[in-house]
Amino acid sequence: MVTKTELYALDVSSFTNAIESLDDQLRANQEKLDDIAHAKEIISSNMQGQSAQAMIAKLDALEQKINDHITSIQQTQAAITTYRTNKQQLQRNVIDSVNRIELADFDVSDTWRVRPSHRLLDMLSPAQIGARFLAAMKMQVQLLALVNTFDRYDLQAAINSGGDITPYTTSGGFSTIEPDRKILWDNDFPHGSKAGQDTFQDHVNWAKWQVMLDVGARGIKNIPDAADFYAHFRDNTGTPKTFDYERAYEEDAGVRNRVNARVNDSLQAANEAATAGMTETTLYSPATSEGPYPVTENWRKTIGGHTNYTTTNVTVSGDTVTATVTVHARDKYNFDRGKADIDSKTPDAVNGRFEELGWAKSFETSGSLTQTYTWKVGEQPPTLPTDTTESESGRRLRGRNR
Repeated sequence: MVTKTELYALDVSSFTNAIESLDDQLRANQEKLDDIAHAKEIISSNMQGQSAQAMIAKLDALEQKINDHITSIQQTQAAITTYRTNKQQLQRNVIDSVNRIELADFDVSDTWRVRPSHRLLDMLSPAQIGARFLAAMKMQVQLLALVNTFDRYDLQAAINSGGDITPYTTSGGFSTIEPDRKILWDNDFPHGSKAGQDTFQDHVNWAKWQVMLDVGARGIKNIPDAADFYAHFRDNTGTPKTFDYERAYEEDAGVRNRVNARVNDSLQAANEAATAGMTETTLYSPATSEGPYPVTENWRKTIGGHTNYTTTNVTVSGDTVTATVTVHARDKYNFDRGKADIDSKTPDAVNGRFEELGWAKSFETSGSLTQTYTWKVGEQPPTLPTDTTESESGRRLRGRNR
């Protein structure tokens, strides 16, 4: 990612020089067209017959090539102009955001870390400091979204296709440029790192956990998704696996409240875009791991604390705004050193040992759900509850949210 120093130092004067050079080429080609037109006039006035027609035909062909070249130059010039304008605006968006943060008495490091200034911390009581650091974290998320948009624009500017992408970023960091969705996962128990070091107790534990899977998870506790995912961990393939995020939303209040928070943010972003005059666009949210933890054992053990981001398709037709929000969920089914299962208190290292021996393998997981909402232009979008407590199997999404 670009640093603060690099972004502030951006100089697009070379693009201005390129645009001026293309202007020179346009004028030179226009002069050629004028010369051809004059030649055609002379031939038409002084020659007749097939020879004259053949000469004019060759001049017509040359004229068409020059016109094609002019069109190509104009398209390239428009693309460079659009890129320069948009890149400057994206730079300005980041700088303006940094200025607002610093005016609020927060510091921004060269790698975009936001924290309360020393002056501010000296003025605060211990009880107030925590709130200021939370505010800094929120500012940092929004700032990083702007920086990411600045970075990613180079990948999506499509100079060769005419430069028709105009980036837009909401106040909450939602952008028309999709961020890099790569996630670096923890790997506390590297697969096979202790291969061949198994003991008699390891074999006993392996058999014990198979019984816990078959009798406990599938039978007594009846937590089918958690059982399927743990079985996949034990099959040692490491292939990605999807979970039913829509059913998790139905059955788990923690998941529902988390998703509703993501949807609320997305609807506000959609409304902001519509108010700005955008009638058809797609907004991409920053990724976040914030939100409630699943409250049911089945979904705690299946997805736990995961990463979310949204894709929101926004259209405005007449006086109606329509936003279709897809909430993406991603995680890695693995075990973390130093942690333990919430329900059984079993240390993660117990199952992490199986992966180190090469007997089991962690894997990436994902799921998504889509909801569509409408509201009138000028009004506020719907707001979903983020404090629901209902967690029961078979709960259904309500009507239009489907």
